[in-house]
Amino acid sequence: MDEKMNIKEMIEKYNIAPETKDFGETYTGRLLVRNTKAMKRDHAENLLREKKPEIMAYFEQEKAKKEDEKKDRERRIAGIEGLEELKKAYKELAEWRIKFYSSFDGEDAVGGMGVGEEPTHDVEALSKKYPRASAYLKAREYTLMTNTELSKIGQKAVEEVIYGDYQKAMDDMEKETKKFAERHIWD
Repeated sequence: MDEKMNIKEMIEKYNIAPETKDFGETYTGRLLVRNTKAMKRDHAENLLREKKPEIMAYFEQEKAKKEDEKKDRERRIAGIEGLEELKKAYKELAEWRIKFYSSFDGEDAVGGMGVGEEPTHDVEALSKKYPRASAYLKAREYTLMTNTELSKIGQKAVEEVIYGDYQKAMDDMEKETKKFAERHIWD
């Protein structure tokens, strides 16, 4: 084995991962070497034991880096102006519609009576006032589609809205959706 191999190269070559519990949240302190053939061929068992603290430190650094990226992402999403207001408006309208349409079903149907006034949110005006928030919600809606290709288009747009230009994200999503529809027109 090449003794000059760095920790990342060792991890890749021998397919090393930290053993975890709690659905990957906690490291047990043990390493899983998945490419044991290469490890044995290179007689690297002792070197891996020797480098174990450095390998575990590498995994801890990667975990911390992912946590920082996750917090940054959450911070950016929370910073989208008007997002909470728009979400609230959509939620209240959806809840009212469910209540309203449910009032027509079953033995105790009252035909819309007693469900209260329809919320007066002007979603169109809110979407114009907060175009980035509207773009984020539209892209998120695409990520929930059962068609994996459309879902990926949505995920790409979500990332662009969070980290880049929301208008470009919507333009690209529209183009890709149109191409998708053209490809599958006869399916």
